[in-house]
Amino acid sequence: MGIYSDPAALVTVPTASAGIVAGDIVMATAAGLYVIGADTAGCLFAGVAVNDYDDGEVTIVHSGIVYLAADANGEAGQEAYIIDHDEVTHTGSTNTVKIGRVLYYVTSLTDVTQLSTAAGAGYVAVLITE
Repeated sequence: MGIYSDPAALVTVPTASAGIVAGDIVMATAAGLYVIGADTAGCLFAGVAVNDYDDGEVTIVHSGIVYLAADANGEAGQEAYIIDHDEVTHTGSTNTVKIGRVLYYVTSLTDVTQLSTAAGAGYVAVLITE
């Protein structure tokens, strides 16, 4: 997972989700708790974890560009919605929790220079929007 962001976009938040690892999507519940991302009603996108859960906290990036797994739908420019803790879709999902907008697709996270505007490349660069 790659993250390209201004260091000012990093924030450490309290969480009870001990399973959060770097690269996971993090959500805020209506009660103000930070939890691992999912297609869940009543939650808002908070950011993407840049480190693993540690002693009740996790550091997240809340703006910038992140690389996440993607389903095979959509194209560059469309909105990206959470479907799992580390994956997005472009067609909307049950609760349509928006994370940002797709910039482009990449075939491999080890070579992010292989860019494509065609769907189904495996990963997508998402510009996080608040």
